[in-house]
Amino acid sequence: MSLTVTRRIESADEVLALTLARPDAGPLPVWRPGAHVELLLGDGMLRHYSLCGDPADRLSWRIAVLRVPDGRGGSAYVHDKLHAGVPVRVRGPRENFAFRPAGRCLFVAGGIGITPLLPMLTAVEDRCRAWPAGVLQVERFQAAEPPSSAAESAFDVVLSRSDLTLRVPPGRSVLEVARAAGVPALSSCAEGICGTCETEVLEGEPDHRDSVLSPEERESGETMMICVSRARGARLVLDL
Repeated sequence: MSLTVTRRIESADEVLALTLARPDAGPLPVWRPGAHVELLLGDGMLRHYSLCGDPADRLSWRIAVLRVPDGRGGSAYVHDKLHAGVPVRVRGPRENFAFRPAGRCLFVAGGIGITPLLPMLTAVEDRCRAWPAGVLQVERFQAAEPPSSAAESAFDVVLSRSDLTLRVPPGRSVLEVARAAGVPALSSCAEGICGTCETEVLEGEPDHRDSVLSPEERESGETMMICVSRARGARLVLDL
């Protein structure tokens, strides 16, 4: 659908909050906490952003976008081009990160990663006010930076169908390395939220960093999102 930027706020350092609405002020599709939308930007770019406003607001959607200086251009386009009154093509909402209510909730986020959790926090806190004291518990933790990990080390990825062994250095993904080697791996968001790049793991243990797989699917280690996930060991064998 074609929406219009109705409000633009610099909400934090290098973070831009945008409010989107229909040009005719009509209602937007229903969404639930954890949902995201896809923005179709210039030069064929497709980027996914979490909805972080009020699900009860049927007339506008709110997203927050961190400018990434060395990114792939999507965040820079949003910051530089999407001003009030500018139209933007939007798909969705998608619900790959649907919130599952429970008696006790612990919310953990790092930096801009808190955006999909904001509507969840509101939903849970509304329930807390409606339930007897002590029935529901909510905890929050927001990390400024992710902890260092051995999983940031380089590792080898063997592409079984392509008969290639490639080195994945820190700061690069399996997807990037595979494409650089000429392997036509499928992907869309490159942020671990759409599921397009899901790939079968033949050997090795993935370090899952996506928002698609369930805890049970992660535990099985049968597939991984190669756009963001890495390896817990020195080697992975993938069906590519």
